[in-house]
Amino acid sequence: MGTLDTKQRHLVSWVIFLPTIIAVFISLIPSIFPAFLLRTFGGLTGNVQIEPFETGPWAYPIIIVNVIVFSLFLLYSKNHLPQIMYKSIRFVFSFEISPQMAFVVIVILVGFYTLFSVGELFDGKFDADYYNRVKPWLESFDLLKPPVTDGDRDVGHHLQIFFEATSMKIFGNYKVIPFIASIALPIMTYFLTTELTKKR
Repeated sequence: MGTLDTKQRHLVSWVIFLPTIIAVFISLIPSIFPAFLLRTFGGLTGNVQIEPFETGPWAYPIIIVNVIVFSLFLLYSKNHLPQIMYKSIRFVFSFEISPQMAFVVIVILVGFYTLFSVGELFDGKFDADYYNRVKPWLESFDLLKPPVTDGDRDVGHHLQIFFEATSMKIFGNYKVIPFIASIALPIMTYFLTTELTKKR
């Protein structure tokens, strides 16, 4: 029974690890090559002279840090690290806290985020593109008439506008529901992670 449980946990770890590492690599692309995705998906059609593989200012620090991290991981998995480093990394991997302590940490983190972010709900400040693009979308939004122009076809955009418009109708403020969602996301991530990995 113990062997079966260990194999199952090992499988779950790989199922979580592989998509995560793929997502990490994809997210690193715009950090290393800022113009690559824009050129690939047509965001720089008016600037064809821009080199898509031109590295950004953070490219080399990001590459160096990731090479170090993955090298340490490989050396750790092969047991080729000095004992003091091996034990330190093993401690990090095996470290676990009680459910009560995990709950307290989550409450503190969410509390700090709420404390320092709640003021943004009522400051009336928006990014520059809000008045040019977002505000007209919000004011003309109709749930029964999805946007049909080329720039507005994606479901994510429609969902974002839906939540913000709903937030205005319910709370009189475009930012409330997105703010609640930003708090709910890490909480849901925590519970999903603990359920899948059985670790805190």
